[in-house]
Amino acid sequence: SEKLNISKFILPARAEDKSVIDVNFRGRFGLNIVAIENAGDINESVRPDYIFKKGDILYLAGSKEGFSKLSDWANNR
Repeated sequence: SEKLNISKFILPARAEDKSVIDVNFRGRFGLNIVAIENAGDINESVRPDYIFKKGDILYLAGSKEGFSKLSDWANNR
């Protein structure tokens, strides 16, 4: 769909050691976390207090614009 995309995204370094609430993907970018994969394990029940770890791969759902905003944020420290 043009309005909804689901993509895998490597966790940006600036989000490591922060919680889901702190990073706020939904509020900042309009993206929802569907699941998080790390070391072959997949967590599809992500809690707001989950602390992101280096190596996390995010499964995100949202608009192309949201993914573009996330990419910009990830690349601008």
